[in-house]
Amino acid sequence: MNSHSATSQSSNFQPVQGKFRPVRLLNLNAQSIKNKKAEFCNLIESTVPDIIVCTETWLNSDVANGEIFPPDLSQQYNVFRRDREQSQGGGVFIAVSRDYICTREKDFETDCEILWIKISVSGCKSFYVCAFYHPHEGDEKSMKNFELSVNSACKINSHIWIAGDMNLPGYDWRLNCLKPNCHHPDITMKFLDVLNDNSLIQMVTEPTRKENILDLFITNNDSRILKLKIIPGISDHDGIVYVEADISPIIYKEKPRKIHMYKRADWEGL
Repeated sequence: MNSHSATSQSSNFQPVQGKFRPVRLLNLNAQSIKNKKAEFCNLIESTVPDIIVCTETWLNSDVANGEIFPPDLSQQYNVFRRDREQSQGGGVFIAVSRDYICTREKDFETDCEILWIKISVSGCKSFYVCAFYHPHEGDEKSMKNFELSVNSACKINSHIWIAGDMNLPGYDWRLNCLKPNCHHPDITMKFLDVLNDNSLIQMVTEPTRKENILDLFITNNDSRILKLKIIPGISDHDGIVYVEADISPIIYKEKPRKIHMYKRADWEGL
């Protein structure tokens, strides 16, 4: 029978095999992402990130995700948010390419501005991405809750990425020592203890706000990191952390299927 056919998306998803491309992550401080929509759009278009970690989002429940991302980009990312509820400012979000299988991991989250997601990885263990905002250098409660959260997450044998604005200007990450003018050495060293106790490595060594390294990228497997550099920022933080990594998340696409268009068939010819 002579019939026309067309392709349609089905509910059956299939893993995609293709040329390797490193996973790209951005870690930025926004100081009101809604008010920097144009700059944010240009940033995404120029770097094409798979994962975006954003701190100081200044969002609340009245702001929809569509007000953050322009229409042509809003369909490309799943956005996980943790907005500050009690006061203005703060807040974090993680945006992940819709090509990746990801879920939020609330079990790891504690009473601070922290957010965890899990991303499935092809052929090996999953990896976990964390966004953390430490509001100010002397916030002891926030640092204690960060410790509880990280200790919990690191009990799982997986790749760990932690990114965010840690607000610890009193530590010199290039020399790996406290600065002479560090105002809160106990809290700063507590942060170092959390990293050391969980075999985590902080990799940013260039300033992200004036002369200070505030926006960090932390991992338990630095051998997977192919590139890390600082690119121009969109807030009072001069720099954004850009990372490329040798990790292959499972990419799922809907499998096309044939639908026979019987109404357009040549019945007389048949």
